[in-house]
Amino acid sequence: MSLNPADAAFAAGLLEDLTKRVGVAVRLVATMISGFLAWWITDIALNRVGIPPLNVLLTWTPLAIAFTAFAVAGVANAINIVDGFNGLSSGTALIALTSLGAMATVQGDVALAQTCMLVGVAVLGFWFVNFPLGKIFLGDGGAYLVGFALAWLAVLLLMRNPAVSPWAALLACGYPVIEVLYSMWRRWRNKMPAGEPDKLHLHSLV
Repeated sequence: MSLNPADAAFAAGLLEDLTKRVGVAVRLVATMISGFLAWWITDIALNRVGIPPLNVLLTWTPLAIAFTAFAVAGVANAINIVDGFNGLSSGTALIALTSLGAMATVQGDVALAQTCMLVGVAVLGFWFVNFPLGKIFLGDGGAYLVGFALAWLAVLLLMRNPAVSPWAALLACGYPVIEVLYSMWRRWRNKMPAGEPDKLHLHSLV
């Protein structure tokens, strides 16, 4: 049986869906493990982020691996955070996947563009039964799975196509990333636990 790097993220999310007892820290570590396993299988890690001093630091392979695992976990958790309304997380992922696929197409990376399309079609099939009536839901397991796929495709786009700016890939995933940063700042400001759920996310307020 082949190793699937997404398994750790998906398993932690699914276990939370079933038990409601898997903490945020555990799920964060699980998604980081998925990012680490993806590096282990492909030997690909982020070594450029559009910030020259950090690019120099990322030439040290252990730091590049750790940063890649952290970035993958961040995007996966960001998709989970925006999973608050029917169609929102899957629609956001579709927009991001389309953007990454378009960039891959411009660069002539046909295999990556096709992969973005295949993942996007799968997400679109879910979206049709999730919006507007919510006949099925992503849950934490689905959100982490989609988030991991999106994050790793962004990593592959940057590492396979040096002409693509890291800021372009970040912009493609911009909304969920902004949501995470806003939530972290808000909870820090209000002295709230980072993992405590609430209804003050940007999408909730809108």
